[in-house]
Amino acid sequence: MRKGLAFTGVAVALVGAGVLLVAISLSSGTSGSIVEGVSAPVIAANTNYTHVIPSSPQRSAAVIFAWSSTRSVQVSLYVAGGCPNQTVGYVCPSGGALKHWWSETGTWSWSGAVTEPWLLIVVNPNSTAAALNGTLVESYPAPTSFSSGINLVVLLVGSILLIGIGALALFLGLFLRGGVYQPRPEPVGQPDSSILDHDDLDDDDWESGSPSDPDVDDP
Repeated sequence: MRKGLAFTGVAVALVGAGVLLVAISLSSGTSGSIVEGVSAPVIAANTNYTHVIPSSPQRSAAVIFAWSSTRSVQVSLYVAGGCPNQTVGYVCPSGGALKHWWSETGTWSWSGAVTEPWLLIVVNPNSTAAALNGTLVESYPAPTSFSSGINLVVLLVGSILLIGIGALALFLGLFLRGGVYQPRPEPVGQPDSSILDHDDLDDDDWESGSPSDPDVDDP
């Protein structure tokens, strides 16, 4: 086992996993929102109250509006628009009411494109003053671009490569033998066959009829 190589593999793989988490978080997309409050502490008896609620132009948004009042009042929500035959700066409803209530509380939700501010009109038909508070929330996805898409692809590819390299280094670190490699020792040589064929006995031993001579009969 080579511990240094194994630890390096783990470190590289962890870096790759971190990059992958960043890429996943970017791919899921961040979101934005705006919150606008409406506060009318005194709406006099038999009077109207008009309020323009700012918005953020978006191609797609989720909108929620909620309100409450101390008296039962008539509340209408519109898309704001210009007023015909009026000085610039006047705001009038653009089209019909998005929602109409006659109560003390109300909620409204909607999703789609947002192009203009919202217009709230409150009518207090009571003989006493009323107070009204409301909140409008717009939630929308963060805009994306071609360059951000390319960056996301680069992060994904880079994270996969880092994880792959780290896994390979870890595998080699676990299964390679540790220590410094030594050359294999040369095998012990076998004696030369020419030496084995050579007869170490003197010629005189053969001529004298040595017992080791196979041609000499035993006495």
